[in-house]
Amino acid sequence: MAKLRIAKIRDSGSSEVTTRTVRDSSGKAHRVRVIDVNSKTFSSDLLSVFKSNVSRERRKEKQLAIAAE
Repeated sequence: MAKLRIAKIRDSGSSEVTTRTVRDSSGKAHRVRVIDVNSKTFSSDLLSVFKSNVSRERRKEKQLAIAAE
């Protein structure tokens, strides 16, 4: 039986999306993605940020599931 390999297609990313480091009230640092509302590529930038947020949360859930075993 042939092996099936699924690869993720990743775009190069937009130069309009920048990351900034901010601190919450307890002093913990967080990286935040910032997009320009008036950008010509706003929709693709928003989609890129959304995909990265979903990927991050899925990784967290996977780690929690592994830790629970």
